[in-house]
Amino acid sequence: MGQFLTSGEAARLLGISKPTVARAVQRGLLRPALVTPGHHRRFLETDLLALRAQLLTSEDEGLELAGQPVAHAARHAAVAAPEAEPAVTVPE
Repeated sequence: MGQFLTSGEAARLLGISKPTVARAVQRGLLRPALVTPGHHRRFLETDLLALRAQLLTSEDEGLELAGQPVAHAARHAAVAAPEAEPAVTVPE
């Protein structure tokens, strides 16, 4: 299993704000791997890297994650992503 990241770390990895991560979770676009007893979300690094890779290769430049263009945001996060099955829902 991969490393767990906080919402802030997930936001930095995806190149979006922490509130955007929270909105994406609320809208069902991003799913945390676990929620702590204190209601803090934790995301698997491998899931986030796979999401970023999926967003970078998406041909739909209009795709948004919680109101922010993700293709633009994902381009600013500069780590190569391994192949993995993401725990996310991306609208078609």
